[in-house]
Amino acid sequence: MQSLTTTLILSVFPTEELLQTSDRDRREINNAGYFDLFNDARTKKSENAAQTYTFIGYNKYERHHYSYRPYKPRSSTGFYTNTSCRQVQVDHVVSLKDAHESGAYRWSLEKKVKFSNDRENHVVACASINRSKGASLPKAFKKKSDDGVGLDYEIKNWCGYLRIYFRIKKKYELSLEKNDPIIFLKCGINFTSARYK
Repeated sequence: MQSLTTTLILSVFPTEELLQTSDRDRREINNAGYFDLFNDARTKKSENAAQTYTFIGYNKYERHHYSYRPYKPRSSTGFYTNTSCRQVQVDHVVSLKDAHESGAYRWSLEKKVKFSNDRENHVVACASINRSKGASLPKAFKKKSDDGVGLDYEIKNWCGYLRIYFRIKKKYELSLEKNDPIIFLKCGINFTSARYK
């Protein structure tokens, strides 16, 4: 167990001082604090640890951490445009990157996988629309649809999209801080409650 801990510390937190010494005990002492910080942040025992965990770079978005399991859509009609598509894909209404940046980076791998495969957050989308949307927030997605650059399309199910988006953010207690509340208000959705900012 001692050597496993040392190996984990070495692989996760290699410091310049650590690399310059071969003294096993010294290596463990030098890195014990980082190892404790890593564990605290991962288990969310301390808000300060989680903030530091973010600071040292462990909030970087890595799509493979979410382990989405693809499946074949049962419809050829795109949710956003309500038109028949030559090629369809399953789209995450709240993209994995959006979720990650609004709080999911703190989650365990198990919860990330659960979120990624939660079909409440999935809609059938025309492949071209899905590529255009990418990881955009709603306001940017709307702008992409009719900005005259690249592919233009009409989002016919705009309020339906925002309702799903808001429901998923609320369900997983993800931040809405980067979202424009005005576009939601136009669809009767008010997220000014402090809990969801």
